[in-house]
Amino acid sequence: AQHIAAAGLPAGVFNLVMGRGSVVGEAMLAHPGIDAISFTGSQGVGLRVAQAAAARLPIKKVQLEMGGKNPLVVLDDADLAVAVPVAVNGAFFSTGQRCT
Repeated sequence: AQHIAAAGLPAGVFNLVMGRGSVVGEAMLAHPGIDAISFTGSQGVGLRVAQAAAARLPIKKVQLEMGGKNPLVVLDDADLAVAVPVAVNGAFFSTGQRCT
């Protein structure tokens, strides 16, 4: 978020909001001034986000990435000393969700 602000994006165009989904997420879904939400997480919560966004008129724009585990392909000419730690890191750190 700091890099985006430093790049000169006008205030309010991009906002990083952190907190419990049951509090912050619900407030964002219900707020009439929020036009779009990007969500990365579980399929259950993603479904809830989509349903809440679709229930409002005008419909909020929603981007969902649900249940990803950073798939990758290791080719036969790969350096396994590099590929194995990268695969483990992608699967088990950041809960396997590094979706940008």
